[in-house]
Amino acid sequence: MTSIRRIVAGVLWLQLLGLGGCFKEDPSETGAVVINEFLASNQSGLADEDGERGDWIELKNTGTSVVSLEGWTLTDDPALPEKWVFPVIDIGPESFVVVFASGKDRKTNTLHTNFKLAASGDYLALFKPEDKSNPVSEWNPAYPQQVADIAYGNHSDPGDFYLSPPTPGEENKLSEVVDPFASAFTLSHPPGLFFEPIEAFTFESTIFIYAR
Repeated sequence: MTSIRRIVAGVLWLQLLGLGGCFKEDPSETGAVVINEFLASNQSGLADEDGERGDWIELKNTGTSVVSLEGWTLTDDPALPEKWVFPVIDIGPESFVVVFASGKDRKTNTLHTNFKLAASGDYLALFKPEDKSNPVSEWNPAYPQQVADIAYGNHSDPGDFYLSPPTPGEENKLSEVVDPFASAFTLSHPPGLFFEPIEAFTFESTIFIYAR
């Protein structure tokens, strides 16, 4: 009984010191937060509190503990890892936080970074508060060219993929992996048998086949 009383007294003493809350979050879980998905050309999707369709970045906590995002940072500039700092906000296990990359720089009920995403491709990274040298998520030197209303991020297989439809605040597996640059090609000759050598030439998205 004496040992039990000592343990209880110790816990109460920690709470009085304001340290009791440290048991809420497992520090080893902080690396479990990642950029799960982003949309760099939002034409007809998620709208913000102003009714505007800005680009957005979705974070996911892939761990099993609550993580405080206070002091975490997002940036589109490798020289400025602290370009936009998260306010006091928690992200639960297997939960999401969506931040509009609108340039409006707001930290109220709806979060807005102070930069926008470039559809042509750009640097993007997420940093933990205690380490601004090693990003948790990063596209360096840049993520690839983006397409209107098609997101980019994780899926069931390792790697990053183009995703349609975008799923801000939801699991990416609800989307399909797509190739936005694939398109049907046209033939410069009608179907048939060719008894002479044929060469194929590409020009933009069209393939021209010539018989010689």
